[in-house]
Amino acid sequence: MSVRRDVRSAAALTVAVLIGGSAALSIAPAASAEAGLSVESGKVLELGFDGSLADTSSLAAAVTVQKGAAAYAPGLRGRAFSFDGATALRLGTDARLQPEDLTVSFWYNPSVAMTGEQVFAWSKTVYNSDGWYLTSENDSTPLALSIGPSTGQPYKVAVAGSRSSFFPAGTWTHVVASYDHATKEVQFYRNGVRQLSTVKYAVSETASGVLGSEGTSVKTLGYNGPQYNGSHLKGLLDDYALFDGVATIDDVVTLTQRGDAGFDPSTVAQSDLAAIAVPGAAAADFALATEGGSGSAISWASSNSGVIAVDGGIARVTLPTDSARTVTLTASARYGGSSVVTRDFTVTVAPEGESASQYLGDAGLENLAITDDYLVNANGKTIDYLLSLDPEKFLYSWYTQAGLTPTTSSGYGGWERSSGTRFTGHFFGHYISALSQAYATTTDSGIKAQLLAKLTSAVEGLKKVQDAWAAAHPASAGYIAPFPLSALPSGADGLLVPFYNLHKVLAGLLDAHQYAPADVAADALSVASGFGTWVKNYAGSLANPASILNTEYGGMNEALYELYAITKSPDHKRAAEYFDEVALFQRLANGQDVLNGLHANTTIPKLIGALKRYTVFMDDPALYATLSDAEKTALPMYLTAAQRFWQMVVDDHTYANGANSQSEHFHDVDTLYAFATNGVTTGYGENSTAEGCNEYNMLKLTHALFAVDHQVKYADYYESTFINTILASQNPETGMVTYFQPQAAGYAKVFGTPLDQFWCDHGTGIESFTKLGDSMYFTDADGVWVNQFYSSVYRDQAHGVQITQNANVPADPTVRISVAALDGAAVAEGTVLRLRVPSWAVAPSLTRNGEPVDLGAVSNGYLTLEVAAGDELVYTLPAQVTVSDGTENPNWVAFTYGPVLLATELSRANVDASYTAGVLVQMSTADKSLNSNVVVADAQAWKADAANNVVRLDDAPNGNGRTTMRFALQGVDPASAALVFEPYYSLYGARYATYMTLVQPDSAEAQAMILTQKQQLRVDETTIDSLTSFDNNNSEADKNYRYNKSSVGVFNGQGYRDGQRATDAYFQYDMIVDPQAPANYLGVRYYGGDNGRTFDVYLNDVLLGHEQITNAKGATTWYIQYDRIPQAVLDGIAARDSYKRDQNGQYVLDANGQKIPVVTVRFQGNGSSFVGGVYGVYTSLSDHYATDAALRALEVDGGTLSPAFDGGTTAYTITVPADAASISLDADPAVPSGLVYVDGILIDDTASRTVPVKAGDAPTVVTVTSYAQDHSTNEAYTLTIVRESGLDVSATASVRCAAGKATLVTTVRNGSDAAAAVTVTTAFGTAHLTVDAGRTASKSQATRQAAISAGEVSITATAEIGGRSVTMQTTAAYPATTCR
Repeated sequence: MSVRRDVRSAAALTVAVLIGGSAALSIAPAASAEAGLSVESGKVLELGFDGSLADTSSLAAAVTVQKGAAAYAPGLRGRAFSFDGATALRLGTDARLQPEDLTVSFWYNPSVAMTGEQVFAWSKTVYNSDGWYLTSENDSTPLALSIGPSTGQPYKVAVAGSRSSFFPAGTWTHVVASYDHATKEVQFYRNGVRQLSTVKYAVSETASGVLGSEGTSVKTLGYNGPQYNGSHLKGLLDDYALFDGVATIDDVVTLTQRGDAGFDPSTVAQSDLAAIAVPGAAAADFALATEGGSGSAISWASSNSGVIAVDGGIARVTLPTDSARTVTLTASARYGGSSVVTRDFTVTVAPEGESASQYLGDAGLENLAITDDYLVNANGKTIDYLLSLDPEKFLYSWYTQAGLTPTTSSGYGGWERSSGTRFTGHFFGHYISALSQAYATTTDSGIKAQLLAKLTSAVEGLKKVQDAWAAAHPASAGYIAPFPLSALPSGADGLLVPFYNLHKVLAGLLDAHQYAPADVAADALSVASGFGTWVKNYAGSLANPASILNTEYGGMNEALYELYAITKSPDHKRAAEYFDEVALFQRLANGQDVLNGLHANTTIPKLIGALKRYTVFMDDPALYATLSDAEKTALPMYLTAAQRFWQMVVDDHTYANGANSQSEHFHDVDTLYAFATNGVTTGYGENSTAEGCNEYNMLKLTHALFAVDHQVKYADYYESTFINTILASQNPETGMVTYFQPQAAGYAKVFGTPLDQFWCDHGTGIESFTKLGDSMYFTDADGVWVNQFYSSVYRDQAHGVQITQNANVPADPTVRISVAALDGAAVAEGTVLRLRVPSWAVAPSLTRNGEPVDLGAVSNGYLTLEVAAGDELVYTLPAQVTVSDGTENPNWVAFTYGPVLLATELSRANVDASYTAGVLVQMSTADKSLNSNVVVADAQAWKADAANNVVRLDDAPNGNGRTTMRFALQGVDPASAALVFEPYYSLYGARYATYMTLVQPDSAEAQAMILTQKQQLRVDETTIDSLTSFDNNNSEADKNYRYNKSSVGVFNGQGYRDGQRATDAYFQYDMIVDPQAPANYLGVRYYGGDNGRTFDVYLNDVLLGHEQITNAKGATTWYIQYDRIPQAVLDGIAARDSYKRDQNGQYVLDANGQKIPVVTVRFQGNGSSFVGGVYGVYTSLSDHYATDAALRALEVDGGTLSPAFDGGTTAYTITVPADAASISLDADPAVPSGLVYVDGILIDDTASRTVPVKAGDAPTVVTVTSYAQDHSTNEAYTLTIVRESGLDVSATASVRCAAGKATLVTTVRNGSDAAAAVTVTTAFGTAHLTVDAGRTASKSQATRQAAISAGEVSITATAEIGGRSVTMQTTAAYPATTCR
C-alpha cells in the first residue's frame, strides 16, 4: 500500500514559467517533522485501533461495536479497524464528543473503489438535529461536514471533485476537518494540504451552524447512526482523533507527518507560489496574494519600491517619467511552519503616457478568419438572417414612444411587439451587436456594405429617438426606450424587465462603437453616453435607488462600467454602481453557494459586471486613482466573487453539456438530476434545462476570467460549452436556435422561428454565431495564446505573425499549425506561442519542422514555444471516451469523446411536436415511451472501463445525412448495444438522449429510480396545473399573471411572490381546471414563518375565503392549503369565456383542438398585512392520494393461474410445466403510480418480471405486494408455483408365435393423469392406440414371417396436461425369434 500526496515535486516546479512575466523559484531547507499540537489539550477522543477499541484520550470513552463484529488489519502504523460495509462503532453519548469547536483527524484506506454515501462520523440523531457528521457523499463530493440543527438542511460545507482521486482504493489518505464556532469557518485538509471547499447550505434563520452541547444522541463511526442504519463505511480506519479546538495549519502538518514522515510542507508552499499569477506589465496598482490556494502565508518584497511598493496585499504602482522600469517582486511563502520558499516575478512598468494592460488581450474578431466548414456554415446562416431583418421595423415602437412617425406600417411581433406581454427592445439590442460583430468579421465587400447599411440605420434611428425625446422632455434627456418612463423599473402594461431590455441596446451601442466605422461609432457612443448619464440621474432620483435591483436588469453594471472605461465620466461610474449587488458579491466571495432559487440569467450577468468593475479600475491608473481607499481595499472582492461564483456554477450546477438551470433558475446543489427528470411535461417542466442565454453569459464570464488569471480550466470549460451548448443550439440548415436543451431522454431540440418569436436565446444566439472566434486566440506582450483548435487564420499585427490552423479535433487528433510573417513585416524576435494542453488529451505530442518537442515543460496547462516564420507544427491531441457522472445520481451518465458530448438518436417519430409555455416559448413534447436505460452488471466497474466500453465505429452519415463520428456500447443489454452515439452538437430533427441511466437490475439505485418516477407520476395523475417558479418573467407570464404592489423574491432557496400591506395590492394567475371532473381543488403553498398574515383569495372574482397563514405545521416549514373549487365557479367558465390564451390573446387549444378552461386565482390584500408569500399554486383533482391498493391485473406467461385473477383474491396457484425454469409475471397496481414489490424488490411494473422456479418438486412461493397511490396502503398477494405432473409413458415389446408366424406385441403403460394418444412404429408398420390415465394397453402386429431379427419399437405419446399438449418418445427392444 502507498500514501498519496497532493503536491508536485520540487523538480517539476522549477521548470514552471510564469505567464506574462519571468519567474525564478528557490527553496530553503525543510522544516522539522515533529512538533506539538496547539489543540492537544482539547483532545476528547483518540483511537489508535491497535488491536483494540481503547480510547487513550483523557475522556477514555467506552467505545464498543454498535453492529457487526470487530475486525483489524495492518494499518498505517500497527493495526487499523476494518469496516466491512456492515459494521459500526458506538462512541457513547458524551456531550464532549460534540465540542463547540471541532477538529477531526484520521487516516482512511478504502478497501475498494468507494460507491454511494459512506459516513465517517455521525454525532446526530437525524440529519437536521443538533450535532455534526462527516461524510463522503458521492463520486463528486468526496467530503462534507454538516454542522448544527436546522428545520431544513443544516449548515454544510463540502469539497467538490473526484472521490476516486481523493480517496483512491488501496491507498492511505489523511483527512483533517475543522470547524470554528465563532466564524463558522470550515476547513478540510487532505494529506496535509488544505482543500478548496464550498458552502453547500449556508447559515440562516433556520440553520444556525452552531454545535450545541447535548449528551443524548448516540455518537458513532462508520455509518449514519441507528436512526437511518445505512451509508456504511468500507475500508480501513486508523489513528482517529477528535479535538475541542480549531487546528492550525501547523497542527495539520504535524498530524500528517505522524503518519507520513516524508511529507514536506515546503512543497505545498512551493505549489502555492507556482499557482500565483502576477501581471508581466502594470500601469496601475494590482492585487498581491497574501495566502496561497492551499493556505500558505505569503509575503512580498520589491526590488524597486519607488516604482512598485508593497502595501499588504496591494502593489502600489508609480509610473516612471522617463522610461520603462523592470521590477522584481519576490514572494516568500511558508506553509505550516515549513522553511521559506521564494519566487521572483518580473514586472515591467511603462512610463507615463504609455499604456500597458496587465491582462491578456482579445485577439480581435477583425483579425481572425475562420475556415472550419461547420463554423463557416453556422456564421453564414446567421448573417443571412441578419440581412433579412429590417432595423426600421425594430424601431417602430421607439419612434412612437419618442413622438416620431415610424417609417414602417408596423413593428415586429413576438417579444418585440408593442403590446401584450413582451420584452420590447431586447432583440434589437442583440441585433445591433450581431451586426457590429458580423461587420468586423466579414470580408466579402458586398455583404459588408449591406451589414453596415443596416447597422447605420439602427444607430441613426436611436440617435433620432434620443434627440427627439430630449427636445420634448429636457428633464429626462438621454432617456431612450420603446416604452414610457412610467414602466421603469419593474415593468407595466405587459412590458417585462425594462432595464434588461435596455441593457441589450446599451451593449449593442458599445459594440457598434468598437467595430463600426468612425462616424457610426461616434454616434453610437454619443447615444450610449447620454443614456448612461440619464441612468445615473434616474436612479439617484428614486426614493430607494435599490429598487432597480428587484427586477431583472441584465448586465447593466457591466455595460455601464465599459462605458465608463471609454468616457471616464463619473456619472457613468455612479450609474454602474447603482446596479452592483454588493451584498450578493460579498456572500459569493466568502464561498457561500446562495444560488438556490435565483434566476440564472439574471445572476450570471451581475458577476460579469462585478468582474468588469475590477478590471476597469485595476487596468487604468487614472481611473484607479479616483477611488477612495475603501474602494481600493474592496476591489479584490469583486474578482473573488466572480471566480468563486464561476466555480460554484461549474462544480455544482452544470450539466454535461456545460449548461445550467431548470425553469430558468438555479436550484439546490445535488438536484441536477432531480430537476432534469422531474416528470413534469407541461409548462416549464423537465424539458426546460440548459437555457441558451445562461451559457452565452457563462462564456462571457469565462472569457473575462481567463484574461485576468490565465487558468487553463477556463479554456477547457469554454471549449466544452461552446461545442456542446452553443453549437448544439443551432439548426445548421436554417440557422435558428433553441431556447432550452432538455437533458431528459425522449425530447427533441425545438428551434425558433425567424419573425414571430424573437426570444432572448434567439438574441444571444445571433451574437454567439457572429463571434465564433471570440476565444480561440489571446495575446500578450510575448506572443499569442492558442486556446481552441479550429481551422482558422489569425493575424497578429503586434508581433508581425500569422498563425494558420488546420484542425478537426477530436475526430482527427492532428492539428497542423503554420507560422508565417505578415505581409511586409517580420515576426518579432522572441515571439512565443502558448499552446493549450487540453485536459482531455491522452498523451499529446508535438513536432516542430519534423523534430519532436519535449512536452515536459508544460506549465499551468500550456506549452510555451518560441516560433519563427516558416515553422510548421504538428500537434497531436488523441482523445478517448470519458464518463460525466457529476450529478447526485452517479448512474445517470453522459459520454464525451475529448471535448465533444455524445448523444444517441432514439426516434424521429412526431419529432416536431411542441407546445407553448412562458412568453411564446416553444417546448418539446415528451415521448415517454422512450428511455435511456442501459442494463449493466456492475455500474461502477462499467464506468471505470468506459474507454473500452464505448467504442468508436467508422464515421458514417447520421440521420440528417451529415458524416459524423459514431460510437457504440459494449457490455450492455442488446437494446442498448444497438444504439449509435454521435456528437450532440450536430444532432437535430430527432428525439435524443445525452444522459443514459446505468441500471443494475434490482439494485438499491434501480429501485430508488423507480420510486422517484412513481412519485413524479402520482403528482402528474392528481395535478391539473401548477406554478412553482415565481420569476416576474416567463413562468408567471405563462399563467397570464397580473399584479399591483407586488414583487417576487427568494427565501431559503424557495421562490415566492407576495403583495404589500395595501388594499389595492394583489396578484393573480390563470390556472387550468377540469370542469368535467368530480371535484377540483385549489392548492396554495405557504410558509409557516408568515404566521398570522391575512388576505383574501378569489376565483374568477368570487370570494373563495379569507385566508390566514398558520404555523400549525411548524414555524419554519412549508405547507399546502387545499380548498375545493366551488362548482358554481366551474359551471360559470363558459359564460365568462374563461379559457387559456397565449401572449397574442389567442385561445390555446388542447390536443383535441378544444379550448382549455381556466380560473383566475387572485390573492387580494386587505390592508392589514402582507399578501402571501405564495410559494406555489396548484389545481388538482384531489386533496389527497388514493388508498386503493388492490392489483388491477395479474397475468402469467409460462404457467396457469388459478383461480382466475380477481383483485379481491390474494392467494393463487400457478401451475408450470415440469421442466420450467422460470415464469413471466405481469402485475399492475390500481393506478399507474402505485408500487409493486416482488419478494421485497420494487419492480418496474410497466415491464414483465421474470421469476425463477426452484429446482425440484418443492413449490416456489412468491409474495407480490401492491401499494396504493399514497405509497403507504398495501395489499399482499401470495403466489405458489407448482410443477404439473409430466407425461409418464413406458413400453415393453415381446414376440409370440402363432401358426408358425411371429407376432410383435407392444405393451404401453400410462402413468400420467391424462389419456395419451400413442403411435407405435416398427419395421413392420405403424399402429395407433389410446391409453387412458393410469392404465396399460397393448398392440399386436403380425409380421407374417417365421423368423425375425432382434429390433426396437419406437413409441410416441401425446397428452393434454395443464392445458397444453405434451409429447414424449421412448423405445422398447424385442429379441430375435424363430417360430417352428
